[in-house]
Amino acid sequence: MPTWKPDCDFYFEDYYRGREQRDCRLLARSRSKEKWDIGLCRSCPVPRIRQANRCPEMILEARIRSGLLGFGRKVVISAFCMRTMRDVVEPMVGCGECHSAPGSAYT
Repeated sequence: MPTWKPDCDFYFEDYYRGREQRDCRLLARSRSKEKWDIGLCRSCPVPRIRQANRCPEMILEARIRSGLLGFGRKVVISAFCMRTMRDVVEPMVGCGECHSAPGSAYT
């Protein structure tokens, strides 16, 4: 078992009966061709985004971007707001309309 474990809603691990299965459920949804490993979680922005903005209307998508010659791989996040039906430019902040909308969970 690893000594460090990501504090993320999308991280999944299963050690039942000797199984060693670890997975990022957010990246699994994206059907990325890049292979995920737990090292990507150390620099992933998703836990910070979820801590700063828990808007239930914001949908996150993730993909792995490789650097030059495959080095420097990192997780890149894009977000979409289901209420305004627009891409969210800054996921840490949100779309800017959900927080002030009447009937929102934040008002």
